[in-house]
Amino acid sequence: MKAPLRRLHHDGHPYRWQARPVPSPGHRVLRLRIFGAGKTGRALQVDLPQQPGRYDHPSADDVRELIARGLAAGWDPHARGGTFPLPPP
Repeated sequence: MKAPLRRLHHDGHPYRWQARPVPSPGHRVLRLRIFGAGKTGRALQVDLPQQPGRYDHPSADDVRELIARGLAAGWDPHARGGTFPLPPP
């Protein structure tokens, strides 16, 4: 089952995002993908290690923080295709 795409605005721009668990040896990981220019744009991707009380369900503020970090690191959501990997915070 696919994770739903959620909507939010950051700095006046619309974004869609999804979070889903992914297999990882030894710990649980939540993969967050953020789209700023639709599904054909470059997605920001962050693999968040799940810890009790942190990133079980990312909040809109968590996602906005990651968008700001991605943009500062050079992510261009309007570039075509692929993903822009961002290390976890």
